[in-house]
Amino acid sequence: MIRGIHHIGMNCRDLERMKRFYCEAFGFEPVDENGFAWSDEPVMDVIVDVKGSAAKGCMLRAGQCYIEMFEYAAPPPEIDRPLRPNDRGYTISAST
Repeated sequence: MIRGIHHIGMNCRDLERMKRFYCEAFGFEPVDENGFAWSDEPVMDVIVDVKGSAAKGCMLRAGQCYIEMFEYAAPPPEIDRPLRPNDRGYTISAST
């Protein structure tokens, strides 16, 4: 039986903008103010299932709900659409 979900992961075009949106609109708070980043890390390529990945990210928390957001720097997307900054995983965008 599923009793809960720890977090969801999403990628976005502008990490700082999305971080600000979720904090201001929904009361999320950063788990770690500095966030995280990676590049040329084979283990991360396996974890995110994206070969040659590079990204920065952050984890936000509101109560027991966590959101992990990524802004990929590599590889470049295979599609060029404004609302899809990267064609990997679940992408978010918001108007602020």
